[in-house]
Amino acid sequence: MSVLHLVRTSGFSDTNFTQCLELLLKNDGIALIDDGCYNLAHPAWREAISKISLEQCFFIGTHAHARAIKDTSEATNIGLTELNQLFLKFDTVMTWQ
Repeated sequence: MSVLHLVRTSGFSDTNFTQCLELLLKNDGIALIDDGCYNLAHPAWREAISKISLEQCFFIGTHAHARAIKDTSEATNIGLTELNQLFLKFDTVMTWQ
């Protein structure tokens, strides 16, 4: 069963991000939204993209932009419409907040 992990908080301020990474499996996806976009600069981000395919890593571009986070090639920049489509792609969704 594939899981889309929605990460809404920064790994710099709590442990949700590192707990998420402990559960991340090969067929899972990860989407960074809200303050979760700060995790694009988190040292553990490399661990995330080494566990799953780079095509399974996403972030909401407008959320990152609002937090002055520059676009990254290590994840796919998506909008809210694409996020809704991801909900259908994965078997279940787990939100980390």
